[in-house]
Amino acid sequence: MANLVLVDDYVLLRKGRAGLISAFGETVLFEADNGEDFIAQLDPQSLPELVLMDINMTVPDCDDTCLRLKINYPSVKVLALSMYDGEKAIIRMLQWFYLKRF
Repeated sequence: MANLVLVDDYVLLRKGRAGLISAFGETVLFEADNGEDFIAQLDPQSLPELVLMDINMTVPDCDDTCLRLKINYPSVKVLALSMYDGEKAIIRMLQWFYLKRF
């Protein structure tokens, strides 16, 4: 079983995902409205294995939040979620990943 965190400013969508994930036997450690809320709630003694994060966030945005997470807690994996279906958003995330990964 994995320990997960959900970061999304759409509360209804986030709560629905949390319920679905819990129904499959996974543990949702906590939910956050944005990157700032996520970082504030993060407990170094109980880190999630996976963070499901909306890429369209503010305060700070997904890129900054992922970078802070990677620097401070490199073992935590992030799965970026998006409602965008255009190539630009996907290319931007891939560029960000490859440019900032080293």
